[in-house]
Amino acid sequence: MALEVSSVDYKTDDKIEVLLVDDRPENLLDLETVLASPDYRLVKAASGDEAFRFLLDHEPALILMDVQMPDLDGFETAAISIWSKLVN
Repeated sequence: MALEVSSVDYKTDDKIEVLLVDDRPENLLDLETVLASPDYRLVKAASGDEAFRFLLDHEPALILMDVQMPDLDGFETAAISIWSKLVN
């Protein structure tokens, strides 16, 4: 599953960006349903790697991330993202 953004014109609007990260599609769907609002731009990532690549160029207002994912889990993704911001 590729990174999915809920708003096509995501660079020019003033919506609050929320990153949702989970390896289980049903959990992402649940989060999207609960958080659905015209004020939010929901960005969904299916892995820690996808989330990290998104975070290299974006600073969402909120990140909701599963901490028990295969490969790069939520804790590792957060640590790497914070570290990369500090060294750059």
